[in-house]
Amino acid sequence: MSIRYKGGIISATPPVTTTSSASGAWTLEQQMQAQGAGTWPSPPIYVEDVFSTYLYTGTGATQTVTNGIDLSGSGGLVWMKNRTAATTNSLYDTARGATAQLISEFSSAQSTQATGLTAFNSNGFTIGALANVNTSTNLFTSWTFRKQSKFFDMVTYTGTGVARTISHNLNATPGFMLVKRTDTTANWACVFGSGGNQYMVFNDGTSVNTTDTTVWNGASATSSVFPVGTSTLTNASAGTYVAYLFAASSSGGFGLTGSDSIVATGSAGSSSGIATITLGWEPQWILCKWQLSSANGFFIYDVMRGMSVYDSTLFLKASNSGEDNAGLGIMCKPNATGFTVDGSGMGVAGQQVNYLAIRRGPMKLPTVGTSVFSPISVNAATGTAQTTNFVCDMQFERFLNTLDGDNTSVVDRLRGISTNSTGAGQILYTSSSATQGTSLPQSTLFWNSTGFQVPGRFASVSALFYSLRRAPSFFDIACYTGNGSTTTGLQVPHNLGVTPQLILCKKISPSASWGSWASTTYGYMGFSLNSRDPSQTNGYTSVHTSTYFNALYVWDSGAINQNANTNQYVAYLFATLAGVSKVGRYTGTGALQTIDCGFTTGARFVLIKCMNTLGDWWVFDSVRGLSSSTDPYFFMNTTSAQVTGTNYVDTDPTGFKVTAAAPAGLNGNADDFIFLAIA
Repeated sequence: MSIRYKGGIISATPPVTTTSSASGAWTLEQQMQAQGAGTWPSPPIYVEDVFSTYLYTGTGATQTVTNGIDLSGSGGLVWMKNRTAATTNSLYDTARGATAQLISEFSSAQSTQATGLTAFNSNGFTIGALANVNTSTNLFTSWTFRKQSKFFDMVTYTGTGVARTISHNLNATPGFMLVKRTDTTANWACVFGSGGNQYMVFNDGTSVNTTDTTVWNGASATSSVFPVGTSTLTNASAGTYVAYLFAASSSGGFGLTGSDSIVATGSAGSSSGIATITLGWEPQWILCKWQLSSANGFFIYDVMRGMSVYDSTLFLKASNSGEDNAGLGIMCKPNATGFTVDGSGMGVAGQQVNYLAIRRGPMKLPTVGTSVFSPISVNAATGTAQTTNFVCDMQFERFLNTLDGDNTSVVDRLRGISTNSTGAGQILYTSSSATQGTSLPQSTLFWNSTGFQVPGRFASVSALFYSLRRAPSFFDIACYTGNGSTTTGLQVPHNLGVTPQLILCKKISPSASWGSWASTTYGYMGFSLNSRDPSQTNGYTSVHTSTYFNALYVWDSGAINQNANTNQYVAYLFATLAGVSKVGRYTGTGALQTIDCGFTTGARFVLIKCMNTLGDWWVFDSVRGLSSSTDPYFFMNTTSAQVTGTNYVDTDPTGFKVTAAAPAGLNGNADDFIFLAIA
């Protein structure tokens, strides 16, 4: 039977479900309303459905990039760039067809490359052996933009030489327009905005805002058309063109309710050359250009290659063939509500910076723990690839049978990790109050889109890696600067989407112990120590929300919120997500008890801490064993090696079991315990 569906006809009735709308499924109420109206609501669209930064290594032979973006069905643009060597920016799109290549730093016409991008697929694309997209052993990035209302559209047209408007399907006013003549040599014309009297040459790194009313006919685009004048850059008689259009800010159209935006364009600046941009969300990809500076081009930053808060930010240029670079004195740093661009070292004080930004994902709630958490135990050589099957945002690294004096380390993308096989990440230790640093070589060693490589410091020894992905209602990371407030505290923005239930905080500079707060304790506990202080409830009970958490200057001020400017922090936020994670508490009995987490396939990771007495942070996982025959454990807060041959915590389909053999630190009679479990 056919069902009327908003935007088309489908052949099967969507199942009636009472699933919470937070899952992204239709609620029963939605379906009843849809039946009454004769239409079904459109399924939600998320940023991960329409945009991808995917890192891959060249093979010199045909390979398929699977990034989850439907190009064959929906259409879109793929932009590829070598990160290892100076080769061209290569652009292919479905409007012009596979093998039709444009180069963003050249004015040359479109060329046919039989071994370039050879196919647009339903979940990515296929490339051949062409050197500038697939040189063997070289590292590459690909940016994929799917056609989608209120995000991105592309239009091909033939010029007339007469001023006119061109129709588009963006369904929003464009905020960035990029046009290229494809049949002959001609510069790329672009504008941050919807047209008007100015343009810039995209392929010229020295280009500045230039006044010319013939490019956009001195007019502005609308939600259905964009203007072109008599300039040969945009409208030569009989010339063929392609236009790439990105929606302006606050266009909406995404997320469960369809009210979220995933793209923003605009300009900002300051007298110092440091621009702070507020978007209302954290970006993952940024294109920016200082308006009047001829000393730099169109910079591209993304979190996959290394846009971070504390490390040098790697950039590529749309107007230059150079490889990944962290020089030129320009930095781009993301935060929970926007980003900061520092061009003060480029002599751009007083100028405006133009930007195009895309929101960080995923926006969709995970439904299984395997999509956001991966425990791997391995003994392998440096550089051995490990597959998580998701983008890793944070990792606990652990020696199992040997000691290094610090043992469990923590690295994450937001503070800075290696994405080029040679770098090192900003590293912290859960058993230490030391500041973060990169003194240990290859502490992260090449994180890509599907996993990571074994770092040099863990070469050929038994090691454990817990990889986590940031995702709504599960896990998030926030970096902040303390203000030392003892009264109102500091409201730190986050993108967890729900009130955090477990927060692990660490001052990263200067040194201080780890601090933690949990919704089920209403008190402060030390993490790198086995301490606890339930009396420290001020600022830790009801002041956290789904958009910020409150860091108060408390007795152990260094761990949470000390004086501003010189005191930098990172916070890891966890929450309960049905079927994926559980932050909870239980009371010890001294006897076997089952802790129901609401899972169906059991816990793969369990972290436990006694709340009312001094005690360690116990860690168990399924990769080493969670059964009556073997359940090794280690303490997150000490440097000791793992302990084997015990039967303290076992898996259970609903979560986990604490056995009668467990010591008081896990099951002391009448004691209270906090835990984090991941399915």
